[in-house]
Amino acid sequence: MNPLYDYASCNWGYHTRKTPNLSYDIMDFFDKLPQVEVLSQVLIAMKRYSGHSNYSQDFPSHSIGLHLSAYFGIMKAVKALL
Repeated sequence: MNPLYDYASCNWGYHTRKTPNLSYDIMDFFDKLPQVEVLSQVLIAMKRYSGHSNYSQDFPSHSIGLHLSAYFGIMKAVKALL
């Protein structure tokens, strides 16, 4: 229901990947499991059911920062998290 939220959830990683250095804030985000899980739910749901109004409650929430960094191709974060 919030287009900016959906856009940010689905595209922040592409913008992050283009930054020359990873900031503390980015790595700190990957350590916050509730935020990572919510973002993962939005990504999965937007790809499958973009018109579904309660999509974030219908998907599993077992993602970690490593999943997101790999999904977006943020290799510096992948290496740091490994």
